Amino acid sequence: GGGASGGGGGAGQMREDPSHPLPATGYPISIGEGGAGGEGWAIGDPPNQSGENGYGTNGGNTVTPFVTGYGGGGGGFNDSGYINHYGKNGVNYPSPGNGSGSGGGGQGQGDGGADDAGEGGPSPFGAYPGGQGGGESDGGDCGSYHLAGGGGGAGGAGTDASCPTPKAGNGGNGKASSISGSSVTYAGGGGGGGGWNDSDPTAGPGGDGGPGGGGNGGQGTGSKGPNPG
Repeated sequence: GGGASGGGGGAGQMREDPSHPLPATGYPISIGEGGAGGEGWAIGDPPNQSGENGYGTNGGNTVTPFVTGYGGGGGGFNDSGYINHYGKNGVNYPSPGNGSGSGGGGQGQGDGGADDAGEGGPSPFGAYPGGQGGGESDGGDCGSYHLAGGGGGAGGAGTDASCPTPKAGNGGNGKASSISGSSVTYAGGGGGGGGWNDSDPTAGPGGDGGPGGGGNGGQGTGSKGPNPG
């Protein structure tokens, strides 16, 4: 999940083909992770950090001899120079034929649309976009709480930061599979970071991680500065 004002990371792509024949032998498989949440640097602290890279990193790809599942996008962040950085698109987006990982959530300190979330999909390929953060000019800032959006999951989009009760966006739902013999949900998105507010020491709560292993977003803080979540 994201830290204060940092968007949640997107889940890695989930692809499944129950009808694909697999002879009984060993197969080389490398497993990638979902995208990481943004750290969410806020204005002014620490000084002289304009352009600091607080992005969550993109997730790695999962590679098999038959198909590749692409990594999720890292969560967005805001640096101390008041420069907004969107949530990252899922790895390999756009690709109508093979899909991508899910998108990272939007950071929470935008101004009129600069809190955009990362894209992911199309959904039949097991990926969705992230949720929007609460920008100061788009009605979602809840009195300057700077709440971030959740990362997309394999079964649903990350949710937007919400008001009037301040809460960062939840990670998108994962996707259920019964390939193991029982239904298990995989690839949930990460929750958005809970933002910051100088007049509220707890600020808003972080978003919940999506079902299927998504990490929770970091609790909001009462001051500007990095919170890795």
